[in-house]
Amino acid sequence: MFSTGLTSGPAQIGPSPLSVRSRRIAQDRHELQAAKTKICWSSLGISTQQHATESLENNTPTLASSALKRIATAAGPNPTIHLSFTLLYGFTQMDPSATIYTKLMLRVYDFVVLNLSNRFAWRCSTPKTLIPFYQQHLGEHAHLEAGVGTGYYPAASVGKLSKTKLVTLLDLNPNTLAMAETRLSAAGYRGTIETFERSIFDPLPESTHGKYDSVALYYIFHCLPGAFPEKADKVFQAVIPALAPGGVVFGSTVLGKECDHNTLSRTMVKLYNKKGMFGNRDDTEANLRKSLEANFHEYDLRVEGIVALFSARNPKKQKE
Repeated sequence: MFSTGLTSGPAQIGPSPLSVRSRRIAQDRHELQAAKTKICWSSLGISTQQHATESLENNTPTLASSALKRIATAAGPNPTIHLSFTLLYGFTQMDPSATIYTKLMLRVYDFVVLNLSNRFAWRCSTPKTLIPFYQQHLGEHAHLEAGVGTGYYPAASVGKLSKTKLVTLLDLNPNTLAMAETRLSAAGYRGTIETFERSIFDPLPESTHGKYDSVALYYIFHCLPGAFPEKADKVFQAVIPALAPGGVVFGSTVLGKECDHNTLSRTMVKLYNKKGMFGNRDDTEANLRKSLEANFHEYDLRVEGIVALFSARNPKKQKE
């Protein structure tokens, strides 16, 4: 007889070298992502999101002011880090300020925009004003979300959206589209989710015409170049064909002038416009009203803090 080199006894059962290696790779990726996120929070001058949230709950706006100013100052002419503004639209290629919406940046976007900016700078509460206004105007059959960000508002409104059969997400950045679609599905939406990667100024496909009971334009206008009423006219004329009879266009935007700025909002708007992140230096409530009057028979417009909230129905016949 010859020796096989194997010991007698029960077989040894354990993870294969391949499965061990896979787990190690997954763990390494997790640790790398955690490290990157920690770096993001460090750039805001805070140790953890929990630390920041606790500070906010204790009503210490100094943290918010410092963090937001730190972000704006750090961003250069072609910013690679900036978390508290939506996409610039109207370009055939993504503008540099659209490219900052990486998966990593989207992880902290909600905290910076929905908590810090809305609460301390723009003074328009996300839970008390922006979410109720959004949910109030959602349609019952089909909804178009233009400029999706992280998909926070549709996901937070999934109960209202449960009646709809279709939600269409429109954005220039594939990262935001992917995150918003995933987030809406994870929130429990069971209807059809459709995505369009395109500029808000591009004509919508004919398949969308007359289709949507509601069209949301949240925090888009203040990121567009130009001024009211012209830039609002262009956006309204692009989305009006998609409205179903009786449908509503609604949204919100940060105003630039002739509004009740505080020191923080005035500083941020000035910096963001200087760096090309915002295009709202000359945006006023009066000129937004001109655009609404020119494009709709019925509309409502009000201002909270320095944010204009609008809704409009019954569009006027568009010029050929």
